[in-house]
Amino acid sequence: MDGRRACSIAWGILVVLALAAWIDGAPQALLALWFVSLPVIFCSSRVTRGATDERLDLRLAYHVAAAAALAIPLVGALFAAVPGHSAVTTIFAGYFGLVALVGYRAVVARGPRRALAVVTITHLMAVPFLFVAAIGSMGCKCGHWREPPWTDRATLLACLLAMLFAMILAAVALIAFHPRDEGMPEARLAR
Repeated sequence: MDGRRACSIAWGILVVLALAAWIDGAPQALLALWFVSLPVIFCSSRVTRGATDERLDLRLAYHVAAAAALAIPLVGALFAAVPGHSAVTTIFAGYFGLVALVGYRAVVARGPRRALAVVTITHLMAVPFLFVAAIGSMGCKCGHWREPPWTDRATLLACLLAMLFAMILAAVALIAFHPRDEGMPEARLAR
């Protein structure tokens, strides 16, 4: 088994475990899986080093995964345009904009490196944004307690979904792209 397939299997296992932890309602397990994903990001990056222009064999699977990894951050960024949104939603609009920008680059990519950039950005940039959002949501606790707007929960859900679909994109990208073979010309079907 080559390194790409092993990393793709590791991403698949992480996705299944993340879904199970999310369904079970175990935030500690999600945090542990976030830490486990960091070495998988590093290994995937090392395996695809130098992969800039490759052959895309599984077009439909890759483009569906890349489109989903792009659509979720776009929806998350649009939450900031909803009237009555909170400061948490405004803070996360920058995060979602950055993830959407890198996600667009993954849609038009010619190799798996852009998909790995999406998973790296979603995982590593979430830390400062979650920290600032946690501080911003604390506020003053004196007086009447108000229910936070629905955009807060939707924003955090979009953040988790963006991370999940970025991991799916990484798993699909590692098996969808293959190095070009100089001995075999690339055949294209005319439609």
